Amino acid sequence: MKLTSFRIVMVYFLIATMYIVLSDKIVSYLVRDINLLSEIQSYKGLFFVASTSVLLYYLIKINTRELRKEKTEALRNEQKYRLLFNQNPLPMWVYDAGTHRILDVNETSVSIYGYSRAEFLTMILEDIQLEAQPGDVSPKPAEQGDFFRLTGRRKHLKKNGASIFVEIFTHAVDYKGVSANMVLVHDISDMLKSQEDLTSSVNELNNFVYRASHDLRGPIARMIGLSELGKTVHDVSDSMEYFGLIGQTAYKLDKSLQRLLIINSIKGRELEAKERSLHSMINESVKAFSFDLADQNVALTLTEGPDTTVCCDKYFFRVALDSLIENSINFRAPARVRKATIVIDYVRTETHLQVRVTDNGIGVKKEVKDHIFTLFYRGAEESKGSGLGLYLASSALARVGGSLALQSSDEESTTFIISIPLAWSPQLL
Repeated sequence: MKLTSFRIVMVYFLIATMYIVLSDKIVSYLVRDINLLSEIQSYKGLFFVASTSVLLYYLIKINTRELRKEKTEALRNEQKYRLLFNQNPLPMWVYDAGTHRILDVNETSVSIYGYSRAEFLTMILEDIQLEAQPGDVSPKPAEQGDFFRLTGRRKHLKKNGASIFVEIFTHAVDYKGVSANMVLVHDISDMLKSQEDLTSSVNELNNFVYRASHDLRGPIARMIGLSELGKTVHDVSDSMEYFGLIGQTAYKLDKSLQRLLIINSIKGRELEAKERSLHSMINESVKAFSFDLADQNVALTLTEGPDTTVCCDKYFFRVALDSLIENSINFRAPARVRKATIVIDYVRTETHLQVRVTDNGIGVKKEVKDHIFTLFYRGAEESKGSGLGLYLASSALARVGGSLALQSSDEESTTFIISIPLAWSPQLL
């Protein structure tokens, strides 16, 4: 039991008082001789001094042992605190509840925020805590007895100028006699980014469903209308004309469905990387459009250099190149203006293989250049497509770590560049 100074004095006072009062009465009762009584009183005084000295020694020893035990326990607790504080994988610091001056900081804070320990100890909270932004939850003060309760969300500033969005957990503590708060910081930037990406994906899916259903219902409604008109005619030649129109509409509908299936395959198809001949892949795409090129009187030229190989997924490369060739055919200049041409060539750099597709069509207007790779975006009034071609090309290349860029465009020429890394590095979307 810990004895305070007051308790020691009170114990000593009670025992001494009882001894003096009782011993005097007992001695007076037993001894009648005055000389003997005086001598006994002297010995009694010496005994009192000796016994109280022993008593005081015993009381002080007990108190000292308890104090030493408490000090050892406090030191052990401080060591545990230091271990948990310094080796915590999350940033932690202690700050003065009144002045907001940072009093202590762990190594994780130094590593993540970039400030040295000495720099931290010269700072206040407001030096790293940005002003409240719209939608932020401002920190609430910790209350005594709380154990790291969530007190807010804020943006924090790193030494390199980058900001992170964090959740703040606070615990009120007494730090070396100062009323302080211990803070544990949880970086939720990635979580918020994931939520933002999920929201974006949901919005994109909703837009996709809406636009896809609209683009599919149009041809279906047209075929229904043509079939109803066909029922009203009796001339065979007129019927054949309606059948032809229905066939054309069905063909366009089938193309739209194929593109929607390709979008689905881009997201979920397993990648298959092999060394492949670039000439072979380009020639396969050109042959696939031989009928359309002849039908629309478009001249396609492949500028052949030394054959080269590239490690890539043939399916995704073909999706991209086929989409660009079809885009050039769809947006060709009117025959009365000039003969439509498409030129395909390629160049190999130290890190990438670049395939260029150039046409002399109607070009891309400056105001739509930033949107041409967006799903369902139609960049020209002349567009009869679904707004999927360039989106497909860009998405397919991104899946294999490549990219698609519009290099130049005017009213008489447009060049798209397919860029594929020579070192295989698929980006799983």
